[in-house]
Amino acid sequence: MAFEQGQLPENEAFISLVKEIMGKCAGLFPKDYVIDVETLIHLWTVQGFIKLSNRKQHVKDVDQEYFMELLWRSFFQDVKKDELGNIACCKMHDLMHDLATLVAGTESTMLTSSKENIGEKVRHVSFDLEDLLSNLEDSSRELPILMVKGMRIQTVLALSVGIELGKFTCDALVSNLNYLRTLDLSKLDLSVVSHSIGELKHLRYLDLSKNKDIEFLPNSNTKLLNLQTIKLSGCDSLKELPKGIKKLVNLRHLDTNCTKLTHMPLGLGHLTSLKILTRFFLKKGGFKASSYSWCKKKQARFGGGLSELKKLSNLGGSL
Repeated sequence: MAFEQGQLPENEAFISLVKEIMGKCAGLFPKDYVIDVETLIHLWTVQGFIKLSNRKQHVKDVDQEYFMELLWRSFFQDVKKDELGNIACCKMHDLMHDLATLVAGTESTMLTSSKENIGEKVRHVSFDLEDLLSNLEDSSRELPILMVKGMRIQTVLALSVGIELGKFTCDALVSNLNYLRTLDLSKLDLSVVSHSIGELKHLRYLDLSKNKDIEFLPNSNTKLLNLQTIKLSGCDSLKELPKGIKKLVNLRHLDTNCTKLTHMPLGLGHLTSLKILTRFFLKKGGFKASSYSWCKKKQARFGGGLSELKKLSNLGGSL
């Protein structure tokens, strides 16, 4: 442990983290909002808030320590656990939320009105599409999140549930935000993923989870060489992953809890930075090869086998 509960932390990293959380992350969530703990922790990691003191430490373990300390100090409350007993979600204490909003200043903002302007210094944005659409008095007026071309916004979080963003809006959103590190488009009823996402060369975190109508991911996604996390849980129409996914050499977390995936793409073993892989799919029945060349053709079509996992020495947890 970096510190003991009940003692003021002497770790400068912890003190710095608290300032970052209050100023950049916490202010993105409305009061009484149910926060997904895994998403929150990923935000810390992607923004570089977590600093490891030695090589033996794992970011996920240190993240969890910091979260538990913040929970113990009443930054968060009303936790709920999953079936395995892990904390899945929580809420922020009202007083801490007020403080976070104050500390956030001009760097973070929650968009709640179609008339709201985004300041030049804003770097982190969240929006509830339902609120924005309900406040959109003029149907021809653009959503404020679409009018930020050229700004250095690093984080976009969609807090909506089941409100359709639409392909045009998604394309416009992505094409305007070239400096994004974090993009959360979960639960927006997307059926098509914008090819423009592949142009976000700084992107480290992509959440497309719970968009049940997405069938394919564009091959342009394999250009995201800085991508560390991609979440696809609940994309229950997704049939396959891009064949060039092996190019994402910095990928650490691949969430593939999708019911219709049939196989993993060939070359997954190249992702040697991968630490979390939720599911590994094999083509049913496999195949028998009568020649080496025939075997290679079948592999290219049906993906890699379990031998790919041997190369992923950093994988942890369960599969």
